[in-house]
Order: sequence, then structure tokens, then C-alpha cells
Amino acid sequence: MAARADNAQRVTEDFIQNLQDDIYFALLGDAEISGVSIFRRRTPLPKDEEGNPIVGDTVAIDDQINQVLAGISQRNGQSGMALVVMLPDVVLESAQNMTLPTILKWKVRAIEAQMFNESAGGTGLTSSQVALHVAQFLQTRQFRMGNPLRCDPAKAVEEIALPGFIVHEINGECAVRVALRAKCAEVIASQDNAQVTLSSTTEGARIYYTLDGGYPGSGNAAALLYTGPISLDPGSYMLRCAAEADAMQSSNDRLYEITAS
Repeated sequence: MAARADNAQRVTEDFIQNLQDDIYFALLGDAEISGVSIFRRRTPLPKDEEGNPIVGDTVAIDDQINQVLAGISQRNGQSGMALVVMLPDVVLESAQNMTLPTILKWKVRAIEAQMFNESAGGTGLTSSQVALHVAQFLQTRQFRMGNPLRCDPAKAVEEIALPGFIVHEINGECAVRVALRAKCAEVIASQDNAQVTLSSTTEGARIYYTLDGGYPGSGNAAALLYTGPISLDPGSYMLRCAAEADAMQSSNDRLYEITAS
């Protein structure tokens, strides 16, 4: 029974990080906020043999956020505003009860450094405008396996105190059913000039992919089912891919930055 509980915890942790990735990549591809820098704050989930959390990239991310807010770093020539996708929390854990979903609470923070954001190189948007747009945008999205991101824009946005900045926080939930099933092997991409081949060692797996960083799975109508080598026009792409198979969990998705010439 302990092994089952450990497996359930690992599956839940996969859902948590996958949900954060889905929100991050959805926002990254949103043209309405193309000048807003977007980050994922990773709270380390894995622990070492003594049970201590393994240090992640939180400090490095904080440094990058501060550079954007100080006008040092830019996205598409703009700075002064950052969106931070927090690692979701488990509100209701039901890995041992298959009749109930596990509820994940997701959170995104819009942080504005007003002096730099209102300058010539700023985004031209306020943190409240960005937060409301994010709430409206994400409520139309679905998490992998087709689970909706529940969010009421009229109630989801709140201003929080952070000295020196204007901060609005967007909160929502996503319900997932944790199934203790084997996971598909990750997809491997290989490139030969302008042609990309995808493969998974899981027999009978269906591979889905996107070229804009969107979620690659059957729950996303914009995702493409891989049927053979992909021919790309010259340019740069964010190839994101994952494998699905009957009676198995989807694989962790992989992101490849590809340049075709």
C-alpha cells in the first residue's frame, strides 16, 4: 500500500508541474501580452535521500524578474512588467479515492514597476489590465486531458501588497482525476536540416506536437498528430511534443527550440 501511495504522490506532482507548464506556454503564446516577460517560479518538489528539498532555480528566476522590472532586460523591446506563473497547490488530494477529483489551485502574478513600465520602453499596459486579460484568456483554456481551468474574471483578480511594485494576482482551479497508470516514454526529436522526426519507445503511442509552444495532446484541438517526418519552412520554432497511449498516462512533454534553414 505504501508503494501505491508513493506512486500516487509522484503522479500528483506530475500534474502540478504539467499544469504550471501548460499555463506558462499558453501565456507565452498570447500575442496580446507579447511585451510582458513571463516566468515560472519552481518550488522544488523532489527531495534528497535525507528528505531535504532539492534547490531549484528560484533564485535565478528572481534575478531575471528583477532585471525586467528594473528595465535592464526586455521582451520584444519592452520591460517594466512581469507575469509569474506560480507552482500550483493541491487543494484537495484524492489520489486514494478515484471517485473524487484532485483539485489544483493555480496562481499567476502580474508585477508592475510603474516608473519603467510607463516609460518609452514600457509595455503600455497596467498590471490590473494584464491580470484581467490573463483571467479572461485562461478561463477559455483546457488543461491536458481536457480539464478546464476554472476562473471567474470578476472574482479571480485581487491586488496584493508588495513594496515598490503594483501587483495583481489571478487565482483559479483545475480538477484532475489521478489515475495510477504507467506513463508513456518521452518523445525524442531528431533534426536533419529542415526535417524533424519524432519517436517514443512506448509501443502504439500516439505522438502529438505543436510548433508554438502550445500543449501537445489530444485535449488541444490545435495540436497536430504526428504521422511522419515534419518538414519545416525556414525559421525558428518551439516544438513541444508528448506521447499518449490507451490505458496509460501521457508522457512528460518535451520542448525543443528548432531553427530550420
